[in-house]
Parts: sequence; C-alpha cells; structure tokens
Amino acid sequence: MRYLVALPMLLGLGAAHSTAAAKNTCSNDMSFRADASLESAAGAWGSLLNHWRAYRSCDDGGVAEGYSDAVVVLLAHRWDQFDAFASLSKRNPAFRRWAIGHIDATTSNDDLKKVVHNAASCTGSATKKHLCVEIGRAARDALKD
Repeated sequence: MRYLVALPMLLGLGAAHSTAAAKNTCSNDMSFRADASLESAAGAWGSLLNHWRAYRSCDDGGVAEGYSDAVVVLLAHRWDQFDAFASLSKRNPAFRRWAIGHIDATTSNDDLKKVVHNAASCTGSATKKHLCVEIGRAARDALKD
C-alpha cells in the first residue's frame, strides 16, 4: 500500500496534482497549464482528446471558451479531419458528448455557419451521418443564442 501512495511522487505528479485529480478539481496551476497548452492541442482531434483527458476538470471560464473555439474551428476549417473525430467519438462517447456540447454561442457566427454547411454535406455511414446531424443541430442552436 505504501508503494501506491508513493507512486504519484515517483511519477512527478506531486500531492497537489493527485489530490486535484482525485477530487476532479482544477487548481490555478492546472488551469494555467491547460490554457497555455490548449493552442498547440487545438489543431487535431487526437491532440484535443489528449488535452481533454489531462485537463477536463479545468473545463470552465477561459479554458472552456478555448475548448469551444478549438472544436468549432476544427469542424469549420478542418473538415478533412472529420473521419478522425468520428472514429475517436465512436470509441469515446464522453468525448463526443463533450465536443458537441462545446459547439456554442461563444464562438464565431461565421465559423458556426461553416459547421452547419459542413455537417449538411456529410457523407458516409449511417453512424457518421447521425454524428453530422448532431453537429449541425448544435451549430444551428448556437446561432440562435
């Protein structure tokens, strides 16, 4: 048992990080790291998934707005990565719900309109089309807000 207690220290996580993770809270330091690293994670769905896994407890305020911007920009301007998102969201339903939940009115109306357009032009399997319907609905709802 004492080895399990020492494991976070050996991994360099420290007591504050392990306590925050256990309580699902976000310290000021974690929030700063989440915000500082979000831009580099926002260019691809896999990177965004990894960032979300590491900092999901910090999904509030400026970090939440950054997440919303990252999701909407990927869906508006990087539709070529849609298959990657569809694959990741199939394996990670919580990530799918989170990403769709971040299609919101804090983002650019022009980008939201592009998301609606991209979702309407969706092709592929029924699963992908259903995902596109969800994305399109979320973007249209955000435009109404």
